[in-house]
Amino acid sequence: MSKPILGIDVSKLDLTISLLIDKNYHHTKVNNNQQGFKELVKWLKKHKITQVAACMEATGKYVSHLLIFCTAITMK
Repeated sequence: MSKPILGIDVSKLDLTISLLIDKNYHHTKVNNNQQGFKELVKWLKKHKITQVAACMEATGKYVSHLLIFCTAITMK
């Protein structure tokens, strides 16, 4: 099994998320706020993801809170 890859398209109001696990894609959309970040973690746990390589579109100031959240969490 290859390492999962998470792609995040960032906008002012929401995050459009794609998760690649092996050759299968999974998609979701969450709000670009603390509640949405928590929903993202819950969604990743649902897919049994504990470690992921992530990339995101750096859309000015809209990415900063997500970046801070991602660097602060340790998923268990």
